[in-house]
Amino acid sequence: MLTRDVVVEAVQAGVLNAHRKYEAWSGVDWIGDFGVEGFLVSEIASELHKAQRRDGGGTLCLELPFKTLKEWSGASKRGRTGRHWARQRRVDIALLNKEQSPIHAIEVKRQWLKSECRKDIEKLHSLVTRLSAKHQGTLKSGFLAVYYQGPRKPNKTLRKRMDDAKQYVRRLPTPGVNVRFHKELWPKRGFAERTLEGKTAEWEYGCHIIELSRKSSA
Repeated sequence: MLTRDVVVEAVQAGVLNAHRKYEAWSGVDWIGDFGVEGFLVSEIASELHKAQRRDGGGTLCLELPFKTLKEWSGASKRGRTGRHWARQRRVDIALLNKEQSPIHAIEVKRQWLKSECRKDIEKLHSLVTRLSAKHQGTLKSGFLAVYYQGPRKPNKTLRKRMDDAKQYVRRLPTPGVNVRFHKELWPKRGFAERTLEGKTAEWEYGCHIIELSRKSSA
């Protein structure tokens, strides 16, 4: 079964692959320039599947409905499910173990927007609290992977933007779960030079992963 660290590494690798491929195809554009979120999901899923094969098994599904996740997890039907379950909600990527039970749920965003990312965090919180072992379910954690890009400016680096996002998430109500953060920035050395509308600047890009997992004592 894939560990948390392996999932994080695979997601980061998928984001990096997606960035490099899209820039090569377009010649100049980056993922954040246009709406290509589905491409990000596809590349992340590809890396996760490679990790599953190295681990010895497991599968994944895209756009899996919440109700199907609940059924496959074996979670108890008792208890409240929350407002997210009343709609046709789906998760971008669901990782399944060899028994075809969901163990990790992943949402992907091509940019950090507070309102949209908060909705995803609330969705993942609902899944993790309702489909965990406490309710006889198999889901262990949920991840929100956010792609970042931007010019390097004093006091406005991507690291600073990620830190601001982290503080925002820390203030959100997430009872019963642990929240962890994983960030990765590229290029590893220096910065990428981009010329847009006749202006040249140093840019950077990265991936910020917000992880939610059920508290063992909850």
